[in-house]
Amino acid sequence: MDRAWQIEQEFWENSANGDVRGWFAKYMASDGFIVLPNRVASRDDLISGWKDRPAIRTWTLSEPAFTLMEGGNLVIHYEVGLDAEWLPGYQAFVTSVYMLGLDEWALICRTHTPRGPFPF
Repeated sequence: MDRAWQIEQEFWENSANGDVRGWFAKYMASDGFIVLPNRVASRDDLISGWKDRPAIRTWTLSEPAFTLMEGGNLVIHYEVGLDAEWLPGYQAFVTSVYMLGLDEWALICRTHTPRGPFPF
């Protein structure tokens, strides 16, 4: 579980240094996807679409919660706050699902749920 959390943190570090495309290529399952507030993005969408996006300026992560699922999949849930030219003041709950391969964790899917009012 610790290694999967390290990989998740590496995503945010790479987002800040402008090298996130390589992260997706290395750690995301080939059929992986991310559920964003406005669409679902495939691994290929993320690799090709991130090339012109400026790096994030700042980011913070809360302490994660882990749930080990039957079959060896791992769910990591935490909160992120970030600021970027293209996404100022973003705050969201993030849920990432990883599967353990032969020698490394791979991201299957990630969801972003922005903070804000919701009538439920």
